[in-house]
Amino acid sequence: MRYRYEDLGDREFQQLIQALLAHSLGSTMQAMPIGKADGGRDALHGTSVYQVKFTIAPHKVKDPVTWLIDALDGETEKIIALVERGARTYYLITNVEGTGNLDTGTVDRLSQALADRSRAWSIEILPWWRETIDAQVSAAPNHLLRPFIRILPPDQILALTKLDGSSDARRRDQILLAYLRDRYAFDDPIRFGEVDLIGPTVDKLFVDVPVASREAGSAPYRLMEQLGTADVEEVGRKAGHGPGHWQTGASFLLLHAAWRGNALIVGGPGQGKTTLLQFVCQVYRSLHLDDGRYLKSAKGIRPHVVRIPFRVELREYGAWLTRVAKRRKKDPSASEALEEYLAWHVGEHSGRRFTTDDLAELLAEHPVLLALDGLDEVADLKTRERVADQIGRTATRLAGPDFDVVIAVTTRPGASGALEQLGPRFPHLLMQRLTKRLQLAYLRRWAEQSELDTVATDALWRQFISNLHLPHVAELASSPMQMAILLHLLQRRRILPEQRTELYADYVKVFFDRESPKEPIVDAHRKLVLALHRFLAWHLQSAAERGASSGGIPLADLRMLIGEFLTAYDESSPDLTTLFTSVTSRVVCLVQRASGVIEFEVQPLQEYFAASYLAERAQPRGRGTKDARLSELIKRPYWSNVLRFFVGMWSEAELKGLPTIVREVRAETPFDVLPLTAAILLQLLRDQVYQGLTAVAVRGAVEAALEGPQCLLATDGLIDDTGEPVRLSQGPASQVVTYTRERLLKESVPALREALAVLLRTHDTLHAARQWWWSPEVRQPTMAWLRTAAHLGALSQLTTADAEHLIACVEQEQNSGLRAAVLPLLIAANSDISSGPLIRLCLDDLADRYQFDPARSSNDKPKRPLSELVRHAHPEHFYDHRRAGLRPSAAGCATARQQRHHPTAGPMNCADIVASLAAAHQNGDWRAEDSWRQLFQVLTAAFGDSWLLREAIVATPDSISFLPSKPQIGAGATVNGVAAWLRQAGHHNADVGWWTRQRPPATDPSPPGLGSVL
Repeated sequence: MRYRYEDLGDREFQQLIQALLAHSLGSTMQAMPIGKADGGRDALHGTSVYQVKFTIAPHKVKDPVTWLIDALDGETEKIIALVERGARTYYLITNVEGTGNLDTGTVDRLSQALADRSRAWSIEILPWWRETIDAQVSAAPNHLLRPFIRILPPDQILALTKLDGSSDARRRDQILLAYLRDRYAFDDPIRFGEVDLIGPTVDKLFVDVPVASREAGSAPYRLMEQLGTADVEEVGRKAGHGPGHWQTGASFLLLHAAWRGNALIVGGPGQGKTTLLQFVCQVYRSLHLDDGRYLKSAKGIRPHVVRIPFRVELREYGAWLTRVAKRRKKDPSASEALEEYLAWHVGEHSGRRFTTDDLAELLAEHPVLLALDGLDEVADLKTRERVADQIGRTATRLAGPDFDVVIAVTTRPGASGALEQLGPRFPHLLMQRLTKRLQLAYLRRWAEQSELDTVATDALWRQFISNLHLPHVAELASSPMQMAILLHLLQRRRILPEQRTELYADYVKVFFDRESPKEPIVDAHRKLVLALHRFLAWHLQSAAERGASSGGIPLADLRMLIGEFLTAYDESSPDLTTLFTSVTSRVVCLVQRASGVIEFEVQPLQEYFAASYLAERAQPRGRGTKDARLSELIKRPYWSNVLRFFVGMWSEAELKGLPTIVREVRAETPFDVLPLTAAILLQLLRDQVYQGLTAVAVRGAVEAALEGPQCLLATDGLIDDTGEPVRLSQGPASQVVTYTRERLLKESVPALREALAVLLRTHDTLHAARQWWWSPEVRQPTMAWLRTAAHLGALSQLTTADAEHLIACVEQEQNSGLRAAVLPLLIAANSDISSGPLIRLCLDDLADRYQFDPARSSNDKPKRPLSELVRHAHPEHFYDHRRAGLRPSAAGCATARQQRHHPTAGPMNCADIVASLAAAHQNGDWRAEDSWRQLFQVLTAAFGDSWLLREAIVATPDSISFLPSKPQIGAGATVNGVAAWLRQAGHHNADVGWWTRQRPPATDPSPPGLGSVL
């Protein structure tokens, strides 16, 4: 029987093993905490220790024996400590398969290696391969397996969940299937019905937009980390690594067998949040309904955990909460719980009564996905916070081991305090822009659905590729919705808009051009129908913000609104009935989804028309001017996308006054401390609203966006939808370069200088930035100058004169009594320096306990000399050698021949030291004194008596002896003298007087590193 342990992930797999042990061993078995320090024990029973070694990809383990032995040897000291406490048997449990070939199979090879260690450590070590766990699971009772149901094959899952053959269970199953069929049909069409595409379904145009996780330690981050580094531009399949984050295709992640827990999916308008939830839910529904269409689009991803999906539009849930709140005034027992709404939702869309008790049974029996779409679309802030509160309460109630529920919530950035209410239980997934490969994949799918022939498809492909280098085209093609509009305009009208608002304006024009010949009233009264769209969009947007609407208009209310709208026109306007029929019976830009309710096809179209309404009806003076309206829009986050369209309709003269309006808002509380104003300006610059304007106008916007601490916000990912530092193009980019250069010459706050340097490096070429910063009029012999050079990445290809200047920077700082470290700056700048006087300073920094994460240097491509130096000098090697020194030698294995090291006379360059360290680390037998003495020799030659040497001496196994010597440290100290001093220090670890006497006098030229010990 094949069980899918990898679907559990490392933590739940450990829980499964503990459950199996508890079943077989009884109440005397002790399970250790999950994910916390456990002293090398996942479970205990008497004198037996159980330790789990799990991998999410066992098929990728090339040599299971080596992998397991390395993992076991990493626990050497813990195992020896357990033996001293009375442990007699050690079980090594893994989800990796064994092979049974006599002597050469992994089972026999591991047994031999474990026998050697059993003798050396005086404890019996027994392996549990995957096959042993399979046997345990096959013999386990159903009640034990129910919490781990996802590991079972589909037929066993079905049998286990259908054990209750009662009529009530059959009734629930029938209701559930009816509900899934209804929602499958509802979610099948894409929400943005492209012009000239006949009924495209979600799977036909779906591309897997990447999401990024920046929260180290969160469940999504850990899963992406386990999936490993790969090409992030591959269409939705792999996980990739960037600075401080991981990213992968959104549906690939959510459908992955190991996905657990909840997530808040954050993305800008039109980035595909709704389509993502539609697609994931449709994949699950297709499995329940035995329809394989969506599995083909999922590129071979077949979820082993077949969840029951519930997709809820949160604005509808918010409207339901409002109705419940009114009902609670008469009936205090009325529940606002999300579970209550879900039960109502199932009943509403299945045609059968479904209760919260039915839902509770379903949640207890089946894995479930709650796809909660559009938290930001709950316009009323108090209602939004109530919605978030109920989501959080539901997550708490369903977090226990009896439930397997994933909750995915989507929102635009900045959904007020609601995001804080969800808290750390909902780690953020940030939707990224379409990569080039995803753009081309979308183009290919779009062409197929448009039924373009090969010639037309190739022509569209060439036209798109030839213009993709243009920054405004790249920006317009950054989301699926805008890609759809852009391709339509390119293919049908050969139109190439220059900014975002223009893109939507062109689209609306093309749409109405198409509708006019088909509908007489649109043809005869086009301006009137457009004006009606603007009026209805403004009304819907305003009503949603007040909490008076969930995004649609009932037909009866629509009739009243049209009547109100027509009162401003003369008697020659079309009659009410004709116009009413025109708008409601056809898909112009309005659709009828729910029975009797009219709404805009997608939210961005509503926001575009609302912006048009505000722009068209703006007054030349007084309260209703464009300036006054913009000021109010800035203060209302729900209107942020309307604001972007609104400003896109301004003239050049109007745009010149934009920075002044922003500064006026920024002077008010709380906007003086919020990143909102900077975010708006930078987004408008990226929307190309300043395209074709004078440099003075662009400079004004750039200055207002980056002045003061705003530059810091622009680099930390806080104000960009994707969580990335801001990157502008064309005219705005050149103005960022000019502004940051000017300000860097005057700015004194270190954090702001760093932010400005990052912005300059992002928007300028490395060569130009380096040339400017090293120019005689800018260069200064100060550490502030040097730190900025590092942030600019301008510390490579240094001449002798350049190196002397860096040394002067360090000396200037040291003359003022401060310790200036140059090594971290050179590494941060990815410097290629490898020899010369700067290397001595770098060695001093290492000797003075400068520490660096070796994982970063190991990923450098190409590897830089200084990163290699830090990686090879890192103390983790000393403790690896200590563990190796505690290992038993394998019978019959020859010891590797020692590579003797002879220090080079005179100054050593970086390559020499790295080669010496590498040679020392490669010695084969760390039980031998020669290996350690060679390591000490290299460390002493390179660093003298430093913390590195002392760390190596501390790591030395007890079996390695040192010659008796007088305790000594500092200049001229021998290895034996330092070892004696460290032993003496251990005896006096609590003697303050002794430590005080060890402090060297001020005149003593003590070597670097002594201060870190004292």
